[in-house]
Amino acid sequence: MAEQKPLFNFSQFFLIFMVMLTIMIFIDPEMRNGFGMLVGLILYPVIGFGGKYPVLSLFFVGILLTLFTTLIREKYTDWIKMAKYQKYMEAYNKAFREAFKSNNTSKMKKLQEFQPKIMEMNYENMKGQLKMMAFTMFFILVTFAWVSFFVYEEAVDKYISVPWAYNVSLLDSTVLPHWILLYSLLAIPFSTVFGRIIKHYRFKKFIERVEHDSHS
Repeated sequence: MAEQKPLFNFSQFFLIFMVMLTIMIFIDPEMRNGFGMLVGLILYPVIGFGGKYPVLSLFFVGILLTLFTTLIREKYTDWIKMAKYQKYMEAYNKAFREAFKSNNTSKMKKLQEFQPKIMEMNYENMKGQLKMMAFTMFFILVTFAWVSFFVYEEAVDKYISVPWAYNVSLLDSTVLPHWILLYSLLAIPFSTVFGRIIKHYRFKKFIERVEHDSHS
């Protein structure tokens, strides 16, 4: 007798719940700010510094968000599987183009038989990406809701010095609000370096596992 699939899949239900919650937070400012205040109850005592050092607070927010989003991305992204999928798709598309140019209908028909497998592989990749986006977007939105409140309401000193100006207001805007630009300046380099370290570590472990299996 074939094994029946469970009627209730908690993982799938939780994913749908997180996606819906993230959408609601994105379109509802009151809900977003409410979650932001909850985040502030945790972060402000730890990295708020009484509002005296907003640059340092933004730096630590960047580190925390980078660590969280990178770890979530690594959890739900199988880089080895994704690389294999990309190579598979490159070979498939190349073969299909050659068959189409040469009008080889027999080969095209055989290649089309692989489309269900390709769709299944694409679905698995998309599902992992959707999980990653649902979790990361939720925490980014609610964290930025608190950071916005922190900068506008709780920061004591709202001015910073940069090489080209002594007093730059974090509340002013140049394309984007200055506090967002400052956050990006502080967080992006750390995010890039940390992401590369994690990816290098995973590939190193994969190579070690392959070498171990080949010698066993």
